[in-house]
Formats: sequence, C-alpha cells, structure tokens
Amino acid sequence: MSVIGNASEWRRFAQMDYDLAMHAFLHMHPKPLELICYHCHQAVEKLLKSYMIAMGDDPPMTHDLRLLCKLCMNDAERFADLAQTCNLLTNYGVQPRYPNDMELTEGDTELALRRAETVFSFCDSIISEMDKEASHAPANQ
Repeated sequence: MSVIGNASEWRRFAQMDYDLAMHAFLHMHPKPLELICYHCHQAVEKLLKSYMIAMGDDPPMTHDLRLLCKLCMNDAERFADLAQTCNLLTNYGVQPRYPNDMELTEGDTELALRRAETVFSFCDSIISEMDKEASHAPANQ
C-alpha cells in the first residue's frame, strides 16, 4: 500500500471512531460518556498518525496525543494550535476504558466531540493545502 493509501486508511479508521462516538452520544440512553470520550481520543490519535504517515514519518506506538502533536509540529508548526486540544483529550486515552473514579458530564462529552471535530477540520485543511501545492508544483522534466 502506498504512503498516501496507508494514511487514508488511518483517516478512515479515525472517522469510524468519531462516527461511533457521535452515534452513541445521539442514540444511546444512558449515554456511555466514558466510551464516547475514549473514541474521540482514538479518532484524534489516528488523525495525527495519519498526518505523520502522509508526511513519510513512522508514528510511534503511543496513545499520548501531546507527544503526537509535538511530532506533527516537526513538519508543520501550525500543529501548535492543537496543543491544548490534544492535552485535554489525552486523558481519555486509557482511563475511560476501565472502571475508575473519572467523573464525566454530558458537557465534557460534548466538548470532546467538538475537539475531535476541530482536529478533523485542521488535519483535512492541511492535507488539502498539501494536495493543492503538489498539484501546482512544476513537473520534473
């Protein structure tokens, strides 16, 4: 599979995580708040890794969104704009998967969904810009 094809697969899996989170939020009662937040984290993790793969980087095996965001900044400093979002979502990567004392509200969950949407828009925008630049680059002769 090509690098771009592999990146697209990661993006597709990110979308599935987000769609699952949104479906659970809209249609499950009671809402599984911890699992919704977890899938928001997973979507963002896969988006950041998708970007790294598209850039030719090999993403590390980590769930730490802060680290992944910093690594993405090596290729595009604009990822600094996502640092706070990644910091806040990182907590949902492990803790919500198991019974614990994490207290989540529906508001926390709505915010996690919006943060994931922000990362989707951001990454899609950067990749769209890269595609435009590549299509306008002079062909090698």
